[in-house]
Amino acid sequence: LWGLSYQGDLTVEEGDDATGQLATSCFSLSDNFVTVIREDIAGGTVATVTGETEVFTCPGDGNPDLVNVVSTGANGSNFAYVITDDNNVILMTSDESPLDFEGAGEGVCRIWGLSYAGDLTAMEGEDAATTMLASGCFSLSENFITVVRVVPEGGNIATLDNETEVEVCAGTDESGLVEWEITGGSDGAYTNLIAQDGII
Repeated sequence: LWGLSYQGDLTVEEGDDATGQLATSCFSLSDNFVTVIREDIAGGTVATVTGETEVFTCPGDGNPDLVNVVSTGANGSNFAYVITDDNNVILMTSDESPLDFEGAGEGVCRIWGLSYAGDLTAMEGEDAATTMLASGCFSLSENFITVVRVVPEGGNIATLDNETEVEVCAGTDESGLVEWEITGGSDGAYTNLIAQDGII
């Protein structure tokens, strides 16, 4: 973007060289110019390296709770991860992956991708959905990764009749079917183990 002072008629047209004849009489371009960088910013999508968008971690066990994030389809000169709570309040930002949630305590958070121009202005405590996240244009990812930080709880198991001991007849035609339910178990991966005298 230049400034142009001239006399006579302006002769410059789109496609002309800015160093050519720009007016019918004398003229002078500004001593400097403003560079305008036009960027197509896209936040893309995020997932773990194994394609998951929901991850469960065990906080406080002394082991790193690493979530390795990859972005697909993002476009822009700068990129960062924005970590929010489940109400989109910003907890932190990072330009590196994997992210370690070991010291975060129990709770639920979200990992967003952010493509942006200029400087990153996202601040802890701001609403990622409504605040200006960068000094230039920016775009959050179309989705987020949910990180559920929870200490596993096995809960209680009993039959549908609330029994914890059942007799069945092995090796006969009589049904050995036992139906049970779990109460008080934590969210996340859960399975049932069948053991005899403590041996699975």
